Amino acid sequence: MSLRPELYGFDQKKMFSLFGSKNQKAVADMTATLQEALSDDDEEQRSFMDGAIKQIQSAVFEGVPTANLVSETVPQIWAAKLLAEYGQEMVDTESNFYKMRGIFDFVDEFEKRFEPQTKNLMNYLINGRPLFGQDIQTDWSYYAYMSLDDVKALRSGIDKHLKWAIDLTDKGYLNEIDFSDWTIELMEEMVGWFDLLIENKRDLWFWAE
Repeated sequence: MSLRPELYGFDQKKMFSLFGSKNQKAVADMTATLQEALSDDDEEQRSFMDGAIKQIQSAVFEGVPTANLVSETVPQIWAAKLLAEYGQEMVDTESNFYKMRGIFDFVDEFEKRFEPQTKNLMNYLINGRPLFGQDIQTDWSYYAYMSLDDVKALRSGIDKHLKWAIDLTDKGYLNEIDFSDWTIELMEEMVGWFDLLIENKRDLWFWAE
């Protein structure tokens, strides 16, 4: 099994409007969704589910970030996913065809060339972007989010390096190429994912699974 990137378009403002809203119906709906998806017979899952429900309740009734929470773990990322998807029509970029390993390698190869804004935005996809705590600490899945303006900025940053990499390759400057052949294909796909979100005027919801 490989960790894969799930990039979706969504309405960040709609998600954020849940925080501190005291919307009891939303809490009840998300609780029911979680209970249907998980098995009560699995003690670990039940513990995670209880933690996720408490996190949802905290976010909806008290707002975010959560007081005294430092590191988010499995319950928080489940809660974040439910909050992001609640009442939303997600735009699927079909990015999960690729593996996160490819994105990690892309960052390793190009990070030194990134402008500060591009580096910061890519770090969200590599390390996650927490809503409730200060960081995300899990063994597998994590999440992040970006505004449409962030998406446009990241798209521009990646496209700049994509054009440079294509030009370098086309000119045959092999001694200056320090990136893998497939990196260009991945960068082209990433630009396509962001173009789909921009076309639909959507913010970005990211889920690694």
